[in-house]
Amino acid sequence: MIVLICSHVTKQSLCALSSVSSAHNQATQNHDVHDNQLKYMEENCIVVDTNDKPIRPITKRDGHFRDPVLHRAFSVFLFTKCSRMILQKRSVHKITFPSLWTNSCCSHPLWTVNEMAPDGDSSLGVCNAAKRKLKHELGIEDIDIASMNLVVGVVDNASKASNWLGSVMRRFIYKAMSDSEWGEYELDYVIVVPDFDMDKVNINTEEVEQIAVVDREKLKQMLASLRFGQMCMLKWCLGHQSTATNPEMHTIWSRANAIFAFMISALSAMAFCVFLTSFLQAGPVVPVQLSASNVRVKSVSDYSANGARSDVAMAYLSIDADLTPIFNWNVKQLFLYLVAEYSSPSNPVNQVVLWDKIVMRGDLSSLHEENSWPKYYFMDDGSNLLNHPNVTLVLRWNVLPNIGYLGLAQGNGQHIMKFPSTYYTGRF
Repeated sequence: MIVLICSHVTKQSLCALSSVSSAHNQATQNHDVHDNQLKYMEENCIVVDTNDKPIRPITKRDGHFRDPVLHRAFSVFLFTKCSRMILQKRSVHKITFPSLWTNSCCSHPLWTVNEMAPDGDSSLGVCNAAKRKLKHELGIEDIDIASMNLVVGVVDNASKASNWLGSVMRRFIYKAMSDSEWGEYELDYVIVVPDFDMDKVNINTEEVEQIAVVDREKLKQMLASLRFGQMCMLKWCLGHQSTATNPEMHTIWSRANAIFAFMISALSAMAFCVFLTSFLQAGPVVPVQLSASNVRVKSVSDYSANGARSDVAMAYLSIDADLTPIFNWNVKQLFLYLVAEYSSPSNPVNQVVLWDKIVMRGDLSSLHEENSWPKYYFMDDGSNLLNHPNVTLVLRWNVLPNIGYLGLAQGNGQHIMKFPSTYYTGRF
């Protein structure tokens, strides 16, 4: 019995000792991880202005503590061959934004020659930094910088990410607080890597708690239910995921669609240039000969005006003009009209259309009308035509182009009609 009791006590002691040892090892490991995170906070980031011009180095600690300073950063989006995006959940040991889901990899270029602007190219420096962090966080050893696509665009000077949401751009400014002490204020480069092989991922648990490979629908669900770092950037990517790494990009149909779109764009540009020429081209001066004979005026009852009297005129009209010079390569047709202009006590300018005609391209463009009746009545509201000394005939036309401005022109030549002083009593 005594042996059994001793044996039991010994087993409990061993279990307790084992638990204490395990807890001590875990605490030691956590302490080492924390020391590593503190060491990373001493690395020098690149302070920039809103135009991405480097200003000075700053430690990660000083750049992220309480009042973050604008510095250069990058966000990497890895896509598989099936257009699924790789997300990471940041380690619980991270000082900023711990245990938050975010894009594939996000970090900062350092104040070094290799990561600032080698050969004067800041984009290459950012890609070098991205390659370093992809290896550090996700264990990706052999990623090719040439496969990193910086999304084309310009710097957004806005301080709120909502200002760029939904726009395709190369860099954006991002500001957010992790808690009351730590935050981010970054000018972020967007890097997209298509057709990535998931077998190359070997996460560093000091940096990454876990990863997820998601499609558009899964990403929508996660954004709705979980807390994310750089949520607005992930929403942007959600809107552009289908075009970022489309596996059908190089099919015959996609190429045909691209060619068709290019042709439409080219034709639109050509049409716009043609449209501009209709403004820039001055119409030719076209001599016109006009005449009127047998001018008569008759007083008639105007039943639309309670039986008031109105003047109606009639004359034989002659028109001669060669319209050939008007028809250049962009003229489709002309709309001609003969106008009688005169003044009266109640109106300084009166205009009455007496005749019109449409001349199409290819029609006989030499106009010859001799002693023709007007197509429309020449009527005045009152008795202003009787004994009028100056009723002027002019020929005008609208130029209808294939594409462009609807121009108005007038022939070079006019005719003045003098009306009789007595009314005509016969029938027109």
